[in-house]
Amino acid sequence: MEENHFAALLAQRFCKENDLSDVTWALLESDVAFRQLFLTWAFGRTIEPNEDGFVREYAQAGSRPDFYFEDADGASYLIEVKISDRQMHFEQYDAQFPDAEKAFIAAYPYQAVNGWHVKHWQELADRLEAQEGTLSAEAAAYLVYLKEVIGYKELQSMNVRDVQYLYDFGEQLDAAVQKCTRMEFEVRQSNTRMECADTVSFELDGTTVKAKFGAFFYTEHPSFIFVWFDDLADVSAALSEKLLALAAARREGAYFSAPIDDDCEPFSADVAKSGYSGGISFPLKEEHFARLCDASVSADEQQEILARFFDEVMEAVLEAA
Repeated sequence: MEENHFAALLAQRFCKENDLSDVTWALLESDVAFRQLFLTWAFGRTIEPNEDGFVREYAQAGSRPDFYFEDADGASYLIEVKISDRQMHFEQYDAQFPDAEKAFIAAYPYQAVNGWHVKHWQELADRLEAQEGTLSAEAAAYLVYLKEVIGYKELQSMNVRDVQYLYDFGEQLDAAVQKCTRMEFEVRQSNTRMECADTVSFELDGTTVKAKFGAFFYTEHPSFIFVWFDDLADVSAALSEKLLALAAARREGAYFSAPIDDDCEPFSADVAKSGYSGGISFPLKEEHFARLCDASVSADEQQEILARFFDEVMEAVLEAA
């Protein structure tokens, strides 16, 4: 539908937290059904704002929650919106608004906070999608916009245990890395609109090496799950030479296929002489990727595929080094 294409394009340009808050505010003020759904989801019960509606960026003595409103009885509520920002205001808002009921909504997992309703944007997207046939045109367009902005992706019919949202897949990546005992890893999740990946750091020959392991949605490769060394300029000259030798030999394993460059192309035999300094990706083999996308394959087997894939790539890198 044209309005949904419009919403997807809008998300490309208006994808910051303030933008998401502004768009959400406009729909809360204009669509009664959406407002009821949103507030019931955020606070766990039906709430009706008074006639003043929602105050966007309510400024009070240095505090500025994204949404503030009151109901007909004078009870106050505030909502804090996050996408990736980790600057929290829990204590500040608790002190400034001690009587307000508070909700925190983010595009990343966050632990329970006493006195707050902690929510994930993916949950709202799922709830809207479940009612897609009954949504207004504006709410349907908002769903498209929201999914683009928060990085909502569905890995086909993937059945890795408890993968309902993108961040759950990130937890499965963490588990796969932890099963690899060949070296110690420092792991940081990196979930964006374009990828769900772990940035994995490890020490090799006195040098800190970084790689990414996860799903890269922008790639045109049939299997978009890689272990990716994204910049050879960031690794030692010796390791860069060894990785290029692996690439030139088109080395394959039981779980990874021949390494590819940043254009998803296999490397030539003389790549080491070409001065190439971009990334090297080790893709998951297509037959294993297909099993990750097959709901009939057990969750344990799918998780094992991820773990063996990562371990095998690390083994190849260690052997090369």
